[in-house]
Amino acid sequence: MDPARACQVCHGATAVYCCANAADTDLYGLFPPVTDGIIEDVASAGAKLVFCDNLYMYGTVSGPVKEDLRYRATGRKGSTRAQMATTVMETHKSGKVRVTIRRTSDYFGLHSLVSQYLFGPVLAGEVVTVFGNPEVNFSTFLTIKSNS
Repeated sequence: MDPARACQVCHGATAVYCCANAADTDLYGLFPPVTDGIIEDVASAGAKLVFCDNLYMYGTVSGPVKEDLRYRATGRKGSTRAQMATTVMETHKSGKVRVTIRRTSDYFGLHSLVSQYLFGPVLAGEVVTVFGNPEVNFSTFLTIKSNS
């Protein structure tokens, strides 16, 4: 939100990972200008941009999600995400900034695997299922109960 500070932070970077997010109430008015600012800051640093995104812009999909899938957002959130992704990729195509978009589904949503198998059980004081090595991934954040 502070362009001067963002330029300062990006200075000297070879790559900038944009993992910013906004609450749903702020997404529509706040996030597109923030994305524009990030593009300008990355361009001024001469860095590459890795833009982390989700799948909302695709709308309802029946079949594989592939790189060339057209945006078919049905709601305001998806349309906003599609607008931002389009802006980012147009920046790439123009040569202003080299960009890649990393898209994933919701990891922390109400119905996500992480919520079902990790956060829910942790909050309930139950045994959890972890993905990967719990000593590496979660040891500093959670006390993990074991079945043994």
